[in-house]
Amino acid sequence: RTLTSGCGKGITFSNLKDCAAKKLQNNNLNIKSKTINALMTGMQKKAELFDKTGGTHTAALADQNNLLWVLEDIGRHNTIDKIIGKAFLQGIDLNNKVILTSGRVSSEIIIKVAKQQIPILISRSAPTSSAVEIAREKNITLIGFTRGNRYNIYNDINRIKY
Repeated sequence: RTLTSGCGKGITFSNLKDCAAKKLQNNNLNIKSKTINALMTGMQKKAELFDKTGGTHTAALADQNNLLWVLEDIGRHNTIDKIIGKAFLQGIDLNNKVILTSGRVSSEIIIKVAKQQIPILISRSAPTSSAVEIAREKNITLIGFTRGNRYNIYNDINRIKY
């Protein structure tokens, strides 16, 4: 299958939901509430290109407690692709990891996460209604507007430990 993305101007050669038809495996990965904010703060502190230019997006891979790496790009989709690609090249299993992003979570972004069976996606920005719907279908914990000590949980609150 061929998929392109371009913030609403891309061409899709297949149904996006079909690309992630396999339901996310139920795993018992959970994350502490205070860790959500700490991971986002840590990601933002490592966003060196953003600090210099104000014009990049950032994404990070984390486990339940720590950032593993942070990558930047001008495109929010590209940052997610870079995270997934680096994990693939290093042989890292993503079904027990967390993805963080500075960008808006579109249906294309949540599909990328679902295809890799990543159970938790945390964003500094908002998700689209389509992304929320897909997160619910695929059992992905979707968290948005992660800023300061606050965030919104759009799906699967059970993975958050208080």
